[in-house]
Amino acid sequence: MATATFTKRLEGKVALITGGAAGAGEATARLFVQHGAKVVLLDINDDLGRHVAADIGPDDVIAYMHGDVSVEADVSDAVDLTVAKYGGLDIQQRRRRRPKKGQPPEDHREPRVGLRARTRG
Repeated sequence: MATATFTKRLEGKVALITGGAAGAGEATARLFVQHGAKVVLLDINDDLGRHVAADIGPDDVIAYMHGDVSVEADVSDAVDLTVAKYGGLDIQQRRRRRPKKGQPPEDHREPRVGLRARTRG
């Protein structure tokens, strides 16, 4: 009987996932943690974000932070938290919800945010 081996491809990596409380962001967070990454979720939905983070794993593996990806200070604070909590930032996955039908595009615009990432020395 063959035994499948599971490689943790992201062991030792740290990721910040925006829009991580649901959908593709949540699925990405689950997969990243399964592959050994430590993850910070950033989202505007606090109840769901906290629930998803707790469901995925303990605080030493995944954390939730309230933030709006269209607000530069929120993204900057998330980067700072990620680096402080897990010692670096290797992966930044940007996810955002698509505008609902009839919602003007300017209400859901892609932010002009410069991501600062501190790498490990």
